[in-house]
Amino acid sequence: MYFLSCRDTAKAFSGLSHQAACNINLALAQLGVIEIVQIGDSRPAGRASQFRYVLSQPEDRAPKAEKGRHASKEEEGQNANDEYPW
Repeated sequence: MYFLSCRDTAKAFSGLSHQAACNINLALAQLGVIEIVQIGDSRPAGRASQFRYVLSQPEDRAPKAEKGRHASKEEEGQNANDEYPW
């Protein structure tokens, strides 16, 4: 479970509004990637919403995550110099 404020998300990504961040979270929930555990306050300095990541990883990647090791871009077949698609 993790806490995430849409306003803090918007601060982290230049040009993203807190409304757009909220829409992204709602879309991820609708797709079954995350679960909304508790909706936070819709005001500045209010409580952040609580989410749970529910999309399971493929079996071949699960042991790496359990050991605390994250796959690098090279392991995922991406060039380390590539830009993020978003």
